Amino acid sequence: MQLDTNTIFQSAHWIFAADTSPDVVNTYFDYRATFVVEDTADLTLHLCAGTRYAVYVNDKFVDCGQYPGYEEYQVYDSLDISKFAVPGENTLKIAHYVMGKDFLTIRKQVPGVIFALWQGDACLLNSTPEVLSRKNTHYADGDMELVNDVLGFVFKYDAGAAELPYAKSVLADKEKHLFPRPIKKCVVEEKTAGTLRNQGIFLADRSDVTTAKAMLRDYLSSRLVRELLTVTDEGTAWQVKQGEKADGVYFLFDMGQESAGYLNLDFEVPEACDVTVCWGEHVDDLRVRSSISARNFAVRYRAKPGRNRFFDPFMRMGLRYLQVHIHSRSGVLHEMGIRFGDYPMNIKPNPIRDGLHRRIYDVAVRTLHVCIHEHHEDCPWREQSLYAFDSRVQMLAGYYAFDNEFAVARESLRLLGMSLREDGHLELGAPGKFPITIPSFTSIYIRQLMEYMEYSGDKDFIREMFPVARAVTEMLERQMDETGLLPSFVGKQYWNFYSWNPGLGGLETFTDSAPYECAMNAFASDSFRCFARLCDVVQPELAAHYDALHEKLNENLHRAFFDPQRNVYMARTDGKNPELYAFLQVLPLYVGATPKELRAAVIENMLKPEMIPCMLSARTYEYDVLLQEDDKYREFVRRDVEETWGYMLFQGATSFWEVAAIKNTDIFSFSQDGSLCHGWSGMPIYLYGKYDLLNE
Repeated sequence: MQLDTNTIFQSAHWIFAADTSPDVVNTYFDYRATFVVEDTADLTLHLCAGTRYAVYVNDKFVDCGQYPGYEEYQVYDSLDISKFAVPGENTLKIAHYVMGKDFLTIRKQVPGVIFALWQGDACLLNSTPEVLSRKNTHYADGDMELVNDVLGFVFKYDAGAAELPYAKSVLADKEKHLFPRPIKKCVVEEKTAGTLRNQGIFLADRSDVTTAKAMLRDYLSSRLVRELLTVTDEGTAWQVKQGEKADGVYFLFDMGQESAGYLNLDFEVPEACDVTVCWGEHVDDLRVRSSISARNFAVRYRAKPGRNRFFDPFMRMGLRYLQVHIHSRSGVLHEMGIRFGDYPMNIKPNPIRDGLHRRIYDVAVRTLHVCIHEHHEDCPWREQSLYAFDSRVQMLAGYYAFDNEFAVARESLRLLGMSLREDGHLELGAPGKFPITIPSFTSIYIRQLMEYMEYSGDKDFIREMFPVARAVTEMLERQMDETGLLPSFVGKQYWNFYSWNPGLGGLETFTDSAPYECAMNAFASDSFRCFARLCDVVQPELAAHYDALHEKLNENLHRAFFDPQRNVYMARTDGKNPELYAFLQVLPLYVGATPKELRAAVIENMLKPEMIPCMLSARTYEYDVLLQEDDKYREFVRRDVEETWGYMLFQGATSFWEVAAIKNTDIFSFSQDGSLCHGWSGMPIYLYGKYDLLNE
């Protein structure tokens, strides 16, 4: 029997732990209730939590992973707990994490949990103040170092901490705005992954620094297996030799490829000790790069004497390598690594016959897949963020890589659309909240909607999101001044970013007046054109106006930025950035601003070596322009794909990178924390699918 949302939660309430401020920050809670059944079949737990949850039945882990949303869009999960229950009395435990602050990936909400347990058409248990709850004192709470200002806090866990007694919960000051999960749920694997690649002893850094920096500074000394480890039926024992100067042992685990999942530890130590854990995508420093500027990719666990079994269901780590420092000279290792948490995607068969391109296709699909969890995300490691710019390329490639999998694209677009601000811009990342936004990313959202409609045929969703699209487009129209152009946006809240090329990164903030920039005007022109196509479906009477606006802006763009002496487009009208960028030749060509008689000359100049080349993120636009010129540039694009993506393959890539270490770019960009798995680098799938790049 299919129950509707109102029926499911009719007797359930949002609840929270008693004597706790709703403004709590970075704190963990437990909720406990019992239920009795004669038959364990058909037991479904419906629940939602702000910020995250993990469910246990009879002390067995069931699932985790709250869908991120908004106060007015609370998404609940429906979990089948039948196999975890037993006839008679059962214990339900819900572990609850409250972030309590705004970050790029998540926003502060009123904390609480709501749940209802049903067996068929009978409700067995509801969240009410009678449910017992407490703060989880094993996790340190409150402000502490951040992974970064995108993902939020690290965690620190003390296995030996004294626990608080349970007490009755209280009603949370939170209204019900509940919706069923709109996409499939990630599957958390039962098996722990990770192959031991290196081991040794270490001397600990004693300075007062973050866990991540301390791990980076610890003095490591590798040991052969026979010098340190003994494999027994009970596990793998370690023993530092007597007289050897060491604070403990370290282990380096390899997941085999770029992955995402949850930390799992199982080991024994003779006495309480610290265990520090860091994660990353490479070991080019002969260790995991745990600390990068203000970013901290490390957590701390305080072990109790004896056997320690620890699984953290709240922080999803993106990584290939896991490094563990155990501050004990002896102990037994049972299991360490990651329990993968992957989205169950239907992947189309690889259609490519050519050996190199077939491998590029496979790794590109892997890249796209690892960058999908609750929504499209730019990368699984550093940010896990839903950006319009990044996700547009992911969606285009995904339409060809995945079999009838439009839900993730649709719901990512919904989350982005629901972030609409009062100024007509979208948040930089959805569903988070952040002090700045990127106007060009907001502009790209209109194209994303149009492309989703073209590939999926889903016009109902376009009608639903049309008010958002109209608000964005009208904002761009209002930005146009008497010159017929859009000046860049004024104010500290606007990051006028277009590309990571020097000079296009928006590092200059305009506080009084702003210049006219070629890229912003091209993006706006494209938005007008794409919005007109949405109007064709929803409000046809508006289409002609935005088609005309697109054409007029194209004329003004060409007039303002084109240098007829050199047949190139310049970055700004004020001459303060005289550099020549391939991306700024691509964009006017892409939006149709370049007169037909000049297209060949502009393309020829665009490809000259003196042009600053397109970053990897912008290549989709470049390839679209080139491949729409009949077959003239097909061979060029094919070679470029082989050179760029083939290079990454021959460097051992198991996923494709944020930037390619050729064409004047550097894999260690972004303060040495460039991502080695980035969704936009799955773009070859789009080229194979749309343009039959290889003519196979």
